[in-house]
Amino acid sequence: MAFWGCSFTYDGKPCTDFDLMLADADGNNQGEGRFASAVTIVEETSPQRWRPFFYGTKFEDKLELTLVCTLNNDRLDAQEFLSRQELDNIATWLTGHDEYKWLTIDQDDLSDVRYKCIVTDLSILESGNEPYGVAIIATCDGPYAYRKTPSVTTKELTGETVFTINNTSSHNGYFKPIVEFEPTEGGDLTIVNNSDNGRTFTLTDIPGAVTSVRVDSERCLVECNQDIDLYGNCNFKFLRLKRGDNNLKATGNGTLKITCDYPINPGC
Repeated sequence: MAFWGCSFTYDGKPCTDFDLMLADADGNNQGEGRFASAVTIVEETSPQRWRPFFYGTKFEDKLELTLVCTLNNDRLDAQEFLSRQELDNIATWLTGHDEYKWLTIDQDDLSDVRYKCIVTDLSILESGNEPYGVAIIATCDGPYAYRKTPSVTTKELTGETVFTINNTSSHNGYFKPIVEFEPTEGGDLTIVNNSDNGRTFTLTDIPGAVTSVRVDSERCLVECNQDIDLYGNCNFKFLRLKRGDNNLKATGNGTLKITCDYPINPGC
């Protein structure tokens, strides 16, 4: 599906700061390619066996966006083309980053969507040797976009608390959230996902000096506000959420926050 919005923001800076707008130009069409990435089947064949051994699937491609920008109408009408300094400013804004940056398209049906991407190709659009725009290819960090605002669930724990988190991810597999805990006076934290066969994540004997713990379930990272290694306190069964409703039971004393930055298919 193609973009029809007139502007976008990358790394916190709108294209209007550079007098640019999104537009089709000289046959260069903007868009986002597939709305959902294809997968490759991982399997192995064996002699005398008619059906291969199936191991699963893997995502073949990352989501890729094409953005075609021209100068705004006022600049084009006045034939004030891009100077070398302006082209350098645009290139500095878009390229040379060593990490993924957020990109949003100013379009009604994409108001709740953001892309995490790196600009992998930038070319100049010219007419009569006069530069009037740029063509951008932005490669995302995976096959999905994200909600503009992550889902955050906060619970005050005084013993046992039961609650539900609805995983609205477009991915059919597990989603592994960020878990933050501010214990009142050390102790233990236990989170049971009854929707995942009772899978239980535990942090035991949290030292009293620790007032905040952050667990990145995706990367299996456990951090705290003190120079203390908490990996020996962890059972390494990090919280994961099935698609749909997850019935959780958390036990401990303190403030628990679970942050879910769900991946989504923006074409849905």
